[in-house]
Amino acid sequence: AGMVAADALASRGFEDLHVFDMGRRATGGRASVRRTQEGYFFNHGLQFLRLDSPKVSSLAAEWERAGALMEWTGRHGRLDASTGNFAPRSDCEPGAHPGFCSFLEPGKLYVNGGLTEHLRRKNEPGVRVELGCKVSAIDGSGGEGGAAGPWRLRGSKFGEPVHTFGDFDAVVFTDAMAGRKGSPGHVLLNGEVELGSLFPVLDEVRVKPVFSLMVAYARGDVSCDFDAASVVGSEAFQFVSAENAKPNYDAVGVDCDFDA
Repeated sequence: AGMVAADALASRGFEDLHVFDMGRRATGGRASVRRTQEGYFFNHGLQFLRLDSPKVSSLAAEWERAGALMEWTGRHGRLDASTGNFAPRSDCEPGAHPGFCSFLEPGKLYVNGGLTEHLRRKNEPGVRVELGCKVSAIDGSGGEGGAAGPWRLRGSKFGEPVHTFGDFDAVVFTDAMAGRKGSPGHVLLNGEVELGSLFPVLDEVRVKPVFSLMVAYARGDVSCDFDAASVVGSEAFQFVSAENAKPNYDAVGVDCDFDA
């Protein structure tokens, strides 16, 4: 969300844009991939994208041409965990059960082919990305007529306190956690007021914890007749995919990785 916001602003002529990303190794946050020391490869956060909205379909085509998105085709469908029955996506009635993040609905599925890095390179040097940064406070001095003056951001970088990330004319928050009172990612305004108190719409966002179980199997240990499935009939699992069936799979010397 942060890189897409920066790209949208840059395309409209804004200059000297800064993106503060909490990621330590690469941009992307939940959209980044995970490579382990053993050579395993996982899309640990973003399993796939649905970009059916007219507002983003033209962007999807542009990103696909650049290789930043990859269309994902394969044996997709719905898995009933209580019976073990698998139904192909083409046999699932539209609207009856949209599946995990609308996985079962008609339309193209994409996986990340390095979208955030593509947007970063595309907009250099007008967009500056700083990794390992957590913004925890924003201070604004009063301007004429009581309006806020420049915004000063404070927080930490790679765990070390940062007195200031600089002064900015405007700030865009692309994670609702910044405005949820009491959340680990909440931001204080002028050292005392949580953003959620000023923007109740952000504080009303309700979230549920979602965890990724990343498992690697040796060749022959597991066999299944699908590449990815939205799961029903389970209180724990919502989605499962074979990572080596995705076009962005980039493991070395590993036969079979699964995300659940």
